[in-house]
Amino acid sequence: MSGTYGWVTALGGRYVSVVTRDGVEHLIPNETLISSSVENWTHTQRRTRLKLDVGVHHESDVRAVIALCEDAARSTERVLPDPAPKCLFIEFGESSLKLQLRFWIGDAQNGVQNVKSDVLLQIWDRFKQHGVRIPYPQRDLHIRTGAERAPLQALA
Repeated sequence: MSGTYGWVTALGGRYVSVVTRDGVEHLIPNETLISSSVENWTHTQRRTRLKLDVGVHHESDVRAVIALCEDAARSTERVLPDPAPKCLFIEFGESSLKLQLRFWIGDAQNGVQNVKSDVLLQIWDRFKQHGVRIPYPQRDLHIRTGAERAPLQALA
């Protein structure tokens, strides 16, 4: 059940029924629940922090990109204003500068991927408006010619 998201719909003497967002019902033996860890996003609080990884071209103004990402999250309806969205510069990647946008929502029961999609669309719009480029993986290919080429050996 790892990675499964759903709602408990029934508690029985032998199992718990969990229905996913896709309408699939999982019957989980009580023994499994007792011996395994369970993530409950809404047991003691409604807030959930979400993370989005963002990559931009190496020539980007990282500070400006961070501001655009944070503004995109703030302008998304379901993102909570407090704690405020925070974008961090994570690493110099091989093909991009890698950032991570972190923000909180208070209604995970209404879906997580849909709010991530809304934030990504806001980021996309801002990147287009400000000319921020999203990189594509690049490889340099070096071709040796003439004397630089190693001789081929015949197969025996």
